[in-house]
Amino acid sequence: MKLIATRSYRYDTRRLQAGDEFEATDMHARILVGARKARYAPAQKEPEGADYFRVAPAEPEPLPKPKPLPDDDGAKILERLRAQAERLGIVVDGRWGATRLQHEIAQAKP
Repeated sequence: MKLIATRSYRYDTRRLQAGDEFEATDMHARILVGARKARYAPAQKEPEGADYFRVAPAEPEPLPKPKPLPDDDGAKILERLRAQAERLGIVVDGRWGATRLQHEIAQAKP
């Protein structure tokens, strides 16, 4: 971390004067700032156009929307989805609805 000495003292085999900028480890920086022998150096501004070379983080792909179910009896649809999930080796929770079952089935398919 970059620090600025607030008074004259010796640090790391160097004789510092008040106002000198120097590097210190995180642990030493906390101790020196706490003892009021140094303060944190202000953050340096980046030169103009520095953000031109920055790479934007990749956005995760959205999950595919489940296919709408045909207008059948809801119980029959759930039974079919549960049977399909069990064939794929998914441990089915009885509280899961059609949407959750479709999601789990979609993830289990290669």
